[in-house]
Amino acid sequence: MNEYKFLQGPIHNVRQVLEANPDSNPMLFTEMLELASLHDELGNHWRQISRWIRYEQTVEGDGTRFSKPHITLLSMVSLIQLKNCLRKGVIILDARLNSFADVADTMCAAWVERGFLNDETAFAVKEVLNSSKLHLIDGRMRRADERRRDDKVDLRQDANDRKDKDREDLEVSIL
Repeated sequence: MNEYKFLQGPIHNVRQVLEANPDSNPMLFTEMLELASLHDELGNHWRQISRWIRYEQTVEGDGTRFSKPHITLLSMVSLIQLKNCLRKGVIILDARLNSFADVADTMCAAWVERGFLNDETAFAVKEVLNSSKLHLIDGRMRRADERRRDDKVDLRQDANDRKDKDREDLEVSIL
């Protein structure tokens, strides 16, 4: 009888769903960014310090390489802190957003609505959340949209892309 209750529990239900749809479980890429403020042209920016693709990798060597993949261990204090954040914080699960800026706007609006922030502080928080993000790419920290010096730029392709974009914008404005 106890075995039957165990088989009908939530873990069993999740396992059944996952096993029924093995192709619908894409790998998840997660990264941890740290807010840094340098007194140069970058100003406030987010710097990648870790990433997870099944295993954790941390940025090492003055931001020039990732460590060997290793299993992440959580402390009990971290789990209690997560529990408190989930209990007291704002959770938005059903939002259909298209950009990180939309996520920042939605989060700040929810915080203002619940009284965690005032309007002035919410504006400052949005600015910080929307600061540029630096990722470890080819042995150095760079913005994700930054081209490397050795990247070949096909001006004809860029011109064709601009023409296609202009054509799409024109079609949208006509509709």
